[in-house]
Amino acid sequence: MQRTLESSFCQEYPGPLEILFAAEDPDDPAIEVINEIIGRYAKINARVLVGKDNVGINPKVNNMLKAFDQAQHDLLWICDSNVYTDPGTLRRSVDLLLDNKRLGVIHHVVFSEAPATFAAMLDNA
Repeated sequence: MQRTLESSFCQEYPGPLEILFAAEDPDDPAIEVINEIIGRYAKINARVLVGKDNVGINPKVNNMLKAFDQAQHDLLWICDSNVYTDPGTLRRSVDLLLDNKRLGVIHHVVFSEAPATFAAMLDNA
Protein backbone atom coordinates (compact mmCIF):
# COMPACT_ATOMS: atom_id res chain seq x y z
CA MET A 1 0.00 0.00 0.00
CA GLN A 2 2.83 2.42 0.75
CA ARG A 3 4.15 2.15 -2.82
CA THR A 4 0.76 2.91 -4.37
CA LEU A 5 -0.05 5.79 -2.03
CA GLU A 6 3.39 7.31 -2.41
CA SER A 7 3.12 7.25 -6.20
CA SER A 8 0.72 10.20 -6.00
CA PHE A 9 3.47 12.27 -4.37
CA CYS A 10 5.92 11.42 -7.18
CA GLN A 11 3.94 12.96 -10.02
CA GLU A 12 5.89 15.09 -12.50
CA TYR A 13 3.25 17.78 -12.57
CA PRO A 14 4.18 21.46 -12.99
CA GLY A 15 0.98 22.99 -11.63
CA PRO A 16 -0.31 23.34 -8.10
CA LEU A 17 -1.00 20.00 -6.48
CA GLU A 18 -3.06 19.09 -3.46
CA ILE A 19 -3.40 15.49 -2.28
CA LEU A 20 -6.42 14.64 -0.15
CA PHE A 21 -6.87 11.20 1.37
CA ALA A 22 -10.37 10.30 2.52
CA ALA A 23 -10.98 7.74 5.24
CA GLU A 24 -14.21 6.89 6.97
CA ASP A 25 -12.78 5.26 10.08
CA PRO A 26 -10.26 7.12 12.27
CA ASP A 27 -8.72 3.72 13.15
CA ASP A 28 -8.05 2.84 9.49
CA PRO A 29 -4.47 1.48 9.44
CA ALA A 30 -3.83 3.29 6.15
CA ILE A 31 -3.91 6.63 7.98
CA GLU A 32 -0.63 5.86 9.76
CA VAL A 33 1.02 4.94 6.44
CA ILE A 34 -0.34 8.09 4.79
CA ASN A 35 0.88 10.35 7.61
CA GLU A 36 4.38 8.85 7.33
CA ILE A 37 4.39 9.58 3.58
CA ILE A 38 3.08 13.12 4.10
CA GLY A 39 5.95 13.70 6.53
CA ARG A 40 8.50 12.76 3.85
CA TYR A 41 6.94 15.14 1.29
CA ALA A 42 6.46 18.25 3.41
CA LYS A 43 6.55 20.57 0.35
CA ILE A 44 3.40 18.97 -1.08
CA ASN A 45 0.04 20.17 0.22
CA ALA A 46 -1.46 16.92 1.50
CA ARG A 47 -3.75 15.90 4.30
CA VAL A 48 -6.02 13.14 5.56
CA LEU A 49 -9.74 13.79 5.87
CA VAL A 50 -11.57 11.48 8.26
CA GLY A 51 -15.29 11.16 8.77
CA LYS A 52 -18.44 9.56 7.53
CA ASP A 53 -20.81 11.25 5.11
CA ASN A 54 -23.94 9.47 4.00
CA VAL A 55 -25.41 10.99 0.85
CA GLY A 56 -26.39 7.79 -0.94
CA ILE A 57 -25.95 4.06 -1.26
CA ASN A 58 -22.43 4.10 -2.75
CA PRO A 59 -19.86 3.94 0.08
CA LYS A 60 -17.02 5.13 -2.18
CA VAL A 61 -18.95 8.27 -3.16
CA ASN A 62 -19.89 8.83 0.48
CA ASN A 63 -16.21 8.61 1.42
CA MET A 64 -15.01 10.95 -1.34
CA LEU A 65 -17.56 13.68 -0.64
CA LYS A 66 -15.46 15.33 2.06
CA ALA A 67 -12.53 15.60 -0.39
CA PHE A 68 -14.76 17.14 -3.07
CA ASP A 69 -16.00 19.70 -0.55
CA GLN A 70 -12.52 20.68 0.64
CA ALA A 71 -10.52 20.54 -2.62
CA GLN A 72 -8.78 23.84 -3.37
CA HIS A 73 -8.44 23.41 -7.15
CA ASP A 74 -10.78 22.96 -10.12
CA LEU A 75 -9.36 19.71 -11.52
CA LEU A 76 -9.87 16.57 -9.45
CA TRP A 77 -7.99 13.32 -9.85
CA ILE A 78 -9.53 10.36 -8.05
CA CYS A 79 -7.28 7.41 -7.36
CA ASP A 80 -7.86 4.34 -5.20
CA SER A 81 -5.31 3.45 -2.54
CA ASN A 82 -4.35 0.23 -4.32
CA VAL A 83 -3.50 1.90 -7.64
CA TYR A 84 0.10 2.71 -8.56
CA THR A 85 0.48 5.67 -10.93
CA ASP A 86 3.46 6.29 -13.15
CA PRO A 87 5.13 9.68 -12.46
CA GLY A 88 3.81 11.21 -15.71
CA THR A 89 0.21 10.05 -15.39
CA LEU A 90 -1.26 13.22 -13.90
CA ARG A 91 0.55 15.56 -16.31
CA ARG A 92 -0.56 13.55 -19.37
CA SER A 93 -4.14 13.43 -18.11
CA VAL A 94 -4.35 17.17 -17.46
CA ASP A 95 -2.74 17.91 -20.84
CA LEU A 96 -5.39 15.81 -22.59
CA LEU A 97 -8.19 17.38 -20.61
CA LEU A 98 -7.09 20.96 -21.25
CA ASP A 99 -6.22 20.42 -24.93
CA ASN A 100 -9.70 19.15 -25.81
CA LYS A 101 -12.56 21.36 -24.65
CA ARG A 102 -15.04 18.56 -25.41
CA LEU A 103 -13.56 16.38 -22.64
CA GLY A 104 -14.86 16.60 -19.10
CA VAL A 105 -13.63 13.29 -17.70
CA ILE A 106 -10.62 11.07 -18.30
CA HIS A 107 -10.66 7.48 -17.07
CA HIS A 108 -7.63 5.25 -16.78
CA VAL A 109 -7.84 1.50 -17.16
CA VAL A 110 -6.14 -0.03 -14.15
CA PHE A 111 -3.72 -2.91 -14.63
CA SER A 112 -3.26 -5.00 -11.53
CA GLU A 113 -0.03 -6.37 -10.20
CA ALA A 114 0.12 -9.82 -8.67
CA PRO A 115 -2.09 -9.66 -5.57
CA ALA A 116 -0.36 -10.49 -2.29
CA THR A 117 -3.50 -11.55 -0.42
CA PHE A 118 -6.81 -13.22 -1.14
CA ALA A 119 -8.64 -9.94 -0.49
CA ALA A 120 -6.40 -8.17 -3.02
CA MET A 121 -7.15 -10.89 -5.55
CA LEU A 122 -10.89 -10.30 -5.10
CA ASP A 123 -10.39 -6.56 -5.45
CA ASN A 124 -8.62 -7.12 -8.79
CA ALA A 125 -11.41 -9.31 -10.14
